Amino acid sequence: MENSSQYYITDNNERIILNIGGEKYETYRTTLTRYPETLLGTMFQQRNKVLLDPKKGNEYFFDRNSKAFHYILEYYRTGKLIWPGYSLQDNNNNSPNISCEELIIECDFFQIPIPEYIKLRSSNYILSTFFSIENELDPAVLILRSFLKMVKYLIYLLRFNLESRIEIKFPSSDKSKFEMMPPSVQDNKEIRELIKPFVGNGYNILQKFQVKIKHNLMKFLDPNGNGLKINVNVIERTLHTPSRYILVIEIGDNYFSDLDIVWDKALMDQ
Repeated sequence: MENSSQYYITDNNERIILNIGGEKYETYRTTLTRYPETLLGTMFQQRNKVLLDPKKGNEYFFDRNSKAFHYILEYYRTGKLIWPGYSLQDNNNNSPNISCEELIIECDFFQIPIPEYIKLRSSNYILSTFFSIENELDPAVLILRSFLKMVKYLIYLLRFNLESRIEIKFPSSDKSKFEMMPPSVQDNKEIRELIKPFVGNGYNILQKFQVKIKHNLMKFLDPNGNGLKINVNVIERTLHTPSRYILVIEIGDNYFSDLDIVWDKALMDQ
C-alpha cells in the first residue's frame, strides 16, 4: 500500500482540503504557510510533509468547530481576524453565528493571534484575564480596571452600531431590575454580553468611584471636548424598586468624525 504522504504535492499552488467537523474548506498550501507560527502554517511546511496523513487524497480532518473555522481561514487569506459580532451576524446569513468565546477557543487551538478588540467582547475574558492576580494583589483594583475597559469598549460599540446614547441602570439589589435604554441598545446582544459581568457589582463600583471614573474616562477618551458626555446619577429606592445608579453616555456628532466625511466614505464604493 502506498504511503499516504506520497499524495503531498510540492507545488506551491497545491490545493488543500480541510475537513472541519464535517464541513469542507478548500485553500492553497501557500495560503497557510504564510503564517508559520500558527498550527496549520507549521503543519504544511515542506519540512513536515512526511508527518502528514491526508485522507482521500489531499483532505485533512479536524474535529473542531466548523462555523468558527470560517473566521480562522479568513485570517490566513487576509492577515486579519475579523469577527463582526452578534449584531451583524444576526442580519447576515453569510456570517456564521458563533459566540466570541467559541472563536477564542478555536483561535487558541489553531494558534491564531487574537486582537484585543475581540478579547474585550468576551465576558469570560473580562472576568478571567483582567481578574488575574498574577501582577496585582488587590482584587478591587482589577475590578475597577475591568469596568473602565468595559466602558471604553462600550463607546466603540455604540459608534459601530450608530448609537448616540445609552442609559445603564445598575440596581443595588435584585438583578432583575437591571435596565438599559434605548430599546435598540437593550436588544443588542453584543452590548448585553459586554455589560453582563457588571450587572451585580456595577452599583457598588459607581457608588464608590463615580467621580474618578468620569474624570478618567473623559481625560483619556475626549481630552479636547469633542462631544462625549458621561454622567452618573442615582435613583433612590422606591416601594417596588431598589436604589439604582445610572450611567449615561452621550456621543455628539463630532466626537468620532465629521458625519459628512462618514457619509462620503460610505458612498465611495457605491
